[in-house]
Amino acid sequence: MGNCCDCGFVSGGPNEVLVKSGCCEPEPFKVAGGRVWVWACCQRIQRLQLNTMTLVVRSEHVYSKYGVPITVTGIAQEIYQDRKKFAKAVFEVASSDFVQMGITVVSYTLKDIRDEEGYLKALGMTRTAQVKKDARIGEAEARKDAGEREARAEEQRLASKFMNEVEIAKAQRDFQLKQAAYDREVYTAKAQSELAYDLQAAKAKQRIREESIQIKVIERAQNIQVQEQEINKGHNGGRSSCSSYSEAEQMMKKADAWKEYQDAAMTDMVLDMLPKVAAEIAAPLATVKKITMVSSVNEDAPETCIINAVIRQLCGALM
Repeated sequence: MGNCCDCGFVSGGPNEVLVKSGCCEPEPFKVAGGRVWVWACCQRIQRLQLNTMTLVVRSEHVYSKYGVPITVTGIAQEIYQDRKKFAKAVFEVASSDFVQMGITVVSYTLKDIRDEEGYLKALGMTRTAQVKKDARIGEAEARKDAGEREARAEEQRLASKFMNEVEIAKAQRDFQLKQAAYDREVYTAKAQSELAYDLQAAKAKQRIREESIQIKVIERAQNIQVQEQEINKGHNGGRSSCSSYSEAEQMMKKADAWKEYQDAAMTDMVLDMLPKVAAEIAAPLATVKKITMVSSVNEDAPETCIINAVIRQLCGALM
């Protein structure tokens, strides 16, 4: 790759080496990326490129150590199991060989491996099957884990739902209990108010009846006195008949009895008037169909027993 030049300087690029040879040069003079003086017709310049060159090394039907013929773009030893180790070994061997030829190997890449006999494919089938098996196992385990997590999530959801329903039921129960307690207090106060009114009315009527009985007792006592006076007058005048005298005598005895036993007489008259008084007291309750007693105290309490006894007596009087 030489050429003849005119006299003068010859310049080279940064990616090339100028090699000067000829007259006055026992050995070629090399200048990399610079310039050199050249005499015309007695010296010449050659240019050598410093660019990186890609060399494709192809070996056909190279037998491996197991006796299998393979075709490799490069040189292979145990390339299937350990490509890095193979590439490193080839790089070391090739570098020393190429250096002797003046070529420096910058890098070495194993590009392609082919096997017409199917040996490499057979070696890969076992690994491929193992990988597929591991993939199927992993997929099955993933589905199992997903199912378990889904079941646990559903269980937690149902547990939360049931706990919420229990809390709602407790809240409803507490509300109903409080409402029942409030209603009981209201009904109790209302019943006490109505009963107090009825008791006051009954007491007022009872006082009126007692006053009426007292008046009748006084009137009867006065009548007895009048009859005694008339008897006395008839006895003095001799105009009374035997029957009148006997009646007057009975009245006098009765008057004496009233005087001596006034308390007993009063009790007798009260007992005589008591049915009428009870009828008057029970008259407002004649239209009552049902009486509900609401109490938060013990049923055996004295006040409860008294109220129950009064109610039973009033109901008996109505019947």
